[in-house]
Amino acid sequence: MNKNFKILAIVSVFGLTACGSDDNSSYEADAERAAETTNEAAGDAASDAEAKTSDLLDKANETVSDIKAKGNDLAVGFAKIDASSLSSFQSSLDDMKKLLPEAQQSKLTNAIASLAKNSVTEEASSGGGLLDKAKGLADGKSAEELIYEKLGSTMDGMTADDILKLANQGS
Repeated sequence: MNKNFKILAIVSVFGLTACGSDDNSSYEADAERAAETTNEAAGDAASDAEAKTSDLLDKANETVSDIKAKGNDLAVGFAKIDASSLSSFQSSLDDMKKLLPEAQQSKLTNAIASLAKNSVTEEASSGGGLLDKAKGLADGKSAEELIYEKLGSTMDGMTADDILKLANQGS
């Protein structure tokens, strides 16, 4: 609103100048004052616009960050294990890990390791023999392969949270 009054003052000065005396020095002084007032109003408007632009940009960046975080949370919730084959199982597990923040990736990796360990231990105690499972690991089977063989059908369709819960149940 202050800018509007300044602009009105400038217009008034020009109007009075046009109606005033024939003295050139008076015209020059009025014109100089009008120019100064115009420059001040323009400077104030530029400063206000810059401040508002900066605030809007900050709010937009904040909103984008919020949307990304919510989108990532949503994606993590929809990422599920596909146990239709070993390669699908491994691929869906890798995709799930990529969606998680670092701390959650670590938890998921630890949960997978725990499930693999529990799988080997359970089979050894049920007559499969710990030595046989150790041979399986020596043959190059990964933790994911062991889990797929033992728990693939159970884990099909599970989310990261489901896997963490399953690992915690077995601990």
